[in-house]
Amino acid sequence: MHFSPVWSALGATSGKWRSWLSAVIWKGIKALPLLALLVPVRGQVLDSLVLLSLLTVLVGGGLSFCSKEPLNLQLFHRLPRLCLWLQSLLLVLFVKLLFTGFLFGPSSSKTGFIISGAGRLLVCESPQFSVAIFGVLLLLQRKTSRLSELLRQAAARFRLDVFPMERYSLDARLESKKLTAEDWEQEWNRLHSRLESQEWVGELGVYLQQSALLINLPIVTFVAVRAVCCSLTEGASPWLPSVSIIVGGMALLSTLSFVWAFLMGMCLKESKVYYIHPECAESFPGRREMVTGLFGLGIETVALAGLGLPPGTSLALKLLIGGKYSVELEPEIVVLPETSTREVTSPSEMSVKLGRDLISLVDPTKDSKLLEMMPSLREQFQSELGFVFEHVRFRDGLALKPLQYQIWLGENAVGEWEFPDHTRLLALGPEGLLRKMNPTLVKEPLFGLPACWVEVTAFESVCAFFAPHQVIASHLLEVARSQARLLLTKNMASHLLSGWSKSLPEGDLPRFTRVLSHLVGEGISVEPLPHILESFLSLKDQLPDDLALVQEIRIALSGKFCETLCSDSGRLHVLSTEPSLVSSLRNGMRKDQLESLCQGLHLRFQTLWEGGMQPIIVTQRDVRQRLGEIAATEDRQARVLCWDELRHAKVNILGTI
Repeated sequence: MHFSPVWSALGATSGKWRSWLSAVIWKGIKALPLLALLVPVRGQVLDSLVLLSLLTVLVGGGLSFCSKEPLNLQLFHRLPRLCLWLQSLLLVLFVKLLFTGFLFGPSSSKTGFIISGAGRLLVCESPQFSVAIFGVLLLLQRKTSRLSELLRQAAARFRLDVFPMERYSLDARLESKKLTAEDWEQEWNRLHSRLESQEWVGELGVYLQQSALLINLPIVTFVAVRAVCCSLTEGASPWLPSVSIIVGGMALLSTLSFVWAFLMGMCLKESKVYYIHPECAESFPGRREMVTGLFGLGIETVALAGLGLPPGTSLALKLLIGGKYSVELEPEIVVLPETSTREVTSPSEMSVKLGRDLISLVDPTKDSKLLEMMPSLREQFQSELGFVFEHVRFRDGLALKPLQYQIWLGENAVGEWEFPDHTRLLALGPEGLLRKMNPTLVKEPLFGLPACWVEVTAFESVCAFFAPHQVIASHLLEVARSQARLLLTKNMASHLLSGWSKSLPEGDLPRFTRVLSHLVGEGISVEPLPHILESFLSLKDQLPDDLALVQEIRIALSGKFCETLCSDSGRLHVLSTEPSLVSSLRNGMRKDQLESLCQGLHLRFQTLWEGGMQPIIVTQRDVRQRLGEIAATEDRQARVLCWDELRHAKVNILGTI
């Protein structure tokens, strides 16, 4: 049984009145520490509360850690607030001790003996020993703060990144009738339950952060006391018994908070139910790393205290003394090369080599189905990018297999495939249905999607079927799209400028060709040529760099090409980039960072396509091109825009990268 937010569960089972009553009771409990200023609080009360907290951690945390899932224990849920309440109580007692001289002695129970003994050990021993122990507690709190930060980050990533994308994916699947209303409601309830659980995880991180702050104050204070008053003894100061209880309780609660954060971090990291962002999950330390790291920190603190230095004076000692610490070489920096628009080569022609048994597809004396598709193919390409590629030559590939074909661009082969026979159809559809028709699956040549070969008689209306000539035509169109930058040659630019050539000086034609080729390479149509030419003429002298000029022209055309990317509702669903990613793209990315970014893009693109949305990323203008190159390696249909291009668009941010 897995945990869920306690108060939402109470509200669902017992009604609003019980939830309201529970909230009132809890507010009253939180105010109880203030009563310690007026009402005497003896050692027995503190003993019982601290013992209850320790037992809760040992039982609930141990079971959760063994099962790798947080358990549904209500007291276990409330442990961070209980710790915070105890720390507030001890802090109030500390203030009362300083300003009123209120003294109390430890109880005679075993718990009281342990707490008082820990406090006496911290307060009454030699200054170096006290400083060392306090240093360990401070380092322990630093670890607690780091773990609490990771928990808050995990909750924030789910709320800002995963939840919006999955919500819009559900809505899109409902609109496309891939989900019924009942299925959508079930999926929505499940997603909302995960959101509530993640909010509870974030709340846990907040309480742990407050816990660290409350514990640090008395610890730092008593470090100063021990440094100034080194001769304090039990006979010289009547405060020592009371101080021992307070400091001992603080020390145990410090350990308690850290153990809680560590157990919860490990449980959430290895949980199969609750989503934790991969970057946050990788930051959670492992068991061995945590033990050796704390051992190293303890050795460091004791060594510094023996030298009379405060804890944390030299961070270099962590590399020498810490059991887990080691010096590692800096990962190699991978700098993405700048794409120069000056290196535009003109391929002589686009051609297709066909095997012996495929020649009939382009034979005019026979049923030349592939030739019949070429006019519509070129028309579709023109509607997308604004120009028509030159005629495609079909050749007899003598060196090819009978049912093999190759697509050539100039002197380079850019695509090939082979058919099992010319009578079967290529089926695309759900993988489960494809396996029913043919257990042997293949990957189609365009995007690598699963497909299978079927007989004409094995027709299923749910799947899409393609004959060999349709496969070649689709493959040819996709190659033309991906290589559009090379297809827009100087001759093609001159042809497009027919009637406008007098406005463009002859010396600017090569640069104008480079600008056009770069635009079509990024999937932007050159159909509004007068507008492009006007922007080019007004900016060409101000911006000598081709890439900067292309960016300004993109901004001028943004109103038109953004319309083609909007959904049916007129909104542009995008992913935004975090400042840390923008900074990495500017300064150069390490190899591991680049691999992590590609994995994240792949997962997000897959989620968007499942929801019926094209991947669109928005970032800063100076890193747009570099991020576009990375995104194109994961999905050639992904688009990367800058914020200046969305001034007139209705933007809906689905998440962050």
